Amino acid sequence: MIRRLSAVVVECDRCAARWARTANGPTHFAEESDALAALLQDPHTDPGWRVRANGQLWCAACAAAEECAVLGHRPTPWRRCRCRGTCGAGRAADGGCTVEFRHCARCLRDEQRRLTAPAVREVS
Repeated sequence: MIRRLSAVVVECDRCAARWARTANGPTHFAEESDALAALLQDPHTDPGWRVRANGQLWCAACAAAEECAVLGHRPTPWRRCRCRGTCGAGRAADGGCTVEFRHCARCLRDEQRRLTAPAVREVS
């Protein structure tokens, strides 16, 4: 049998990502008010979901990207790549990779840079 059903799901107004109460997929509701109440009351909801002043719902990723656009990124400390030079970026004087990376603690945007000077000076 094929039946047409109507249901309300919670989606991000910016990227259309669906909110899911469990790993089993999206949760369906009969009314928009029920969906919003579930989103706001579910203890497992990612705390990054936002209801904006204009009534739009934004997922955690979109809300974080907007915050970073307004407030700037919150970068983590630079970290050396641990590939020991096997990723193709080259080896530093100490045998490690010549690439460092970090990400924004809010929106998770990645950033990389190459070491311009040897990581370890050789002492003669």
